[in-house]
Amino acid sequence: MMGKQFSIINAIRLTALCLLVVSCGSVLAKDYFDQKEIVVKDPFFGDALYDYYSGNTFEAIIKLIVGKDLGRVPNHMEDVDIWLGSLYLSYGMHYEAEAVFKRLIKEGASPEIRDRAWLQLAKVRYQKGLYEDAIRAIEEIQEDIPKDLKGATQLQMANVLMARGEYQQAADMLLKFPKNDQFTPYVNYNLGVALFRSDRQIEGTEYLDAVGLSRAEDEELRALRDKANIALGYVLLANDDYPRAKAYFQRVRISGPFSNKALLGLGWSDAFQQDYRRALAPWLELSTRTLSDAAVYESLLAVPYAYERLKAYQQSMQAYETAINSFSDDLNRLNLAIETVKKGKLWEQLLNNISTRESKITWELEDLPPEVESRFVYTLVSGNSFQQSIDSLRHLIYLNNSLSKQADNMDTFQYILDLREETYKERLPKLAPEKGDHRMALLKDERNLYMEEYRRIEREGDLKALATGKEQLQIERLEKIQDILRRHRHEMDPKRYRETLEKYRLYSGLLEWEIGTSIAPRLWRIRKAIRELDKELELATRQQQVLQRARLGAPRSFEGYGKKIAGYSKKIQSLQGRVQDAIDEQKQLMERQVIGELETLRQRIASYLDQAKFARAHLLDLGATQGGVN
Repeated sequence: MMGKQFSIINAIRLTALCLLVVSCGSVLAKDYFDQKEIVVKDPFFGDALYDYYSGNTFEAIIKLIVGKDLGRVPNHMEDVDIWLGSLYLSYGMHYEAEAVFKRLIKEGASPEIRDRAWLQLAKVRYQKGLYEDAIRAIEEIQEDIPKDLKGATQLQMANVLMARGEYQQAADMLLKFPKNDQFTPYVNYNLGVALFRSDRQIEGTEYLDAVGLSRAEDEELRALRDKANIALGYVLLANDDYPRAKAYFQRVRISGPFSNKALLGLGWSDAFQQDYRRALAPWLELSTRTLSDAAVYESLLAVPYAYERLKAYQQSMQAYETAINSFSDDLNRLNLAIETVKKGKLWEQLLNNISTRESKITWELEDLPPEVESRFVYTLVSGNSFQQSIDSLRHLIYLNNSLSKQADNMDTFQYILDLREETYKERLPKLAPEKGDHRMALLKDERNLYMEEYRRIEREGDLKALATGKEQLQIERLEKIQDILRRHRHEMDPKRYRETLEKYRLYSGLLEWEIGTSIAPRLWRIRKAIRELDKELELATRQQQVLQRARLGAPRSFEGYGKKIAGYSKKIQSLQGRVQDAIDEQKQLMERQVIGELETLRQRIASYLDQAKFARAHLLDLGATQGGVN
């Protein structure tokens, strides 16, 4: 009697579990923003898209915002808003995404873009458990929409209603869903669940049965088909319709994700018909599997129960002993796992896997500490809520790394600023303005002397002053010859003297003629040189003024940059504190979730252990009265 009561209670519990697990909308049409073919016309926009598809969501958001503010994406303004909204959603910032979508509507975005944006927002809010906000987003979608979008919208609305417990309203909506749609299997499953929860079991069975017999071309649909058969099997089991229940359990794949529940139910469908020998086959198979869910644990109690009903007391006692040892061992392992999580060791591997790239920060079941075995928490970790928590923690850690990098940059900027300020302090005294002004005054005086000399030459026609260097040497030689002739005139032969004097006069005349005929170009070259000198002096004066302004303004400019760096450093430090608080809070939340899952499993196994010990004691009492059991 104990065994039958135990089995019925667990069958009803598993039935409720199956019926409460509804489709989460994972079959909604692939995100429009990933499907849309975009011809990149602005390189800045293409760079942001590259970051997005590379998994660097944060960098993509920054580049899109900067590109829009600086006007670098003129050909993609609407696309930028669409992608920003999508990226905000991927970061869990659904209120910011809503503001973007509302702006799109206000600015006249196309109806298709507008409605798909609202649907995506509704989906994210549904996954976060924000059902009122999800309904508000769905209500923004227009009635005249494409067929695929209309189906996805209706299915999403039904999911929200069912999550709120409004099964009758969900059923009424799903009954109006068009047949032969791509969402039909999911609609039928959710409709069957909604009808069951609305106490319309006959109709609900019809729809779930249709899902259980449907053709499945991919793994997701095959899993949905198995889930429908499992749900129907346990409903019929709870209603004492054992042959039909068995038929549904036999539809489930032996290696699928729901095979454990199917094997357990298959055994009970035979056991309730008193065919314990046949019930042993699925239970024995189930008992050899990894202790990963309730069905396997319960098989450890079901197997000895079947042996007892077959009066195979020795095998029953051995099976109970095996169950007790397994339960006791797992309780010890669970105690160790709980202590490990409480000590904060859940995230050690995650922190070790952190890199500077957002897309490289991952966390999987394999990253759990060895004391926290994945079989204890895989249901929790694989759930949408916990996965979103992991994603939030991953984003927070990436943001914290980015802020640390920016803090390092501020230190670098401050070092560069200090170095430049020190360099200025060393060099500026050497560039004293009074020295520069005195030197400029001397240069200007020299220029004025050159100008006066030019005017004298021009006024007096001083040919000698206009002579080139070569001509100056020739003049000096002629003057020496003239001096020699004058001093030695009486000593020389008169004929030779006359010949030499004529040559002197000839060469002097030629040189004077050559200089005299080129006075204009020679004066022009002098004027040009003076003009170039004036330009250089003017440039030097301006540079002197710039230098003086720089000398006076350098301390103020350093002070301004220093204040900016200090301000940014303080802001970054404040943000780091807030992000670190958020990281700690998120870790604590997830640790509580894991501990809660482990505690629930520990209580369940403790209950199984008590049942096994009680059954063993009962079997010993039975052996004492009937014999055959040691």
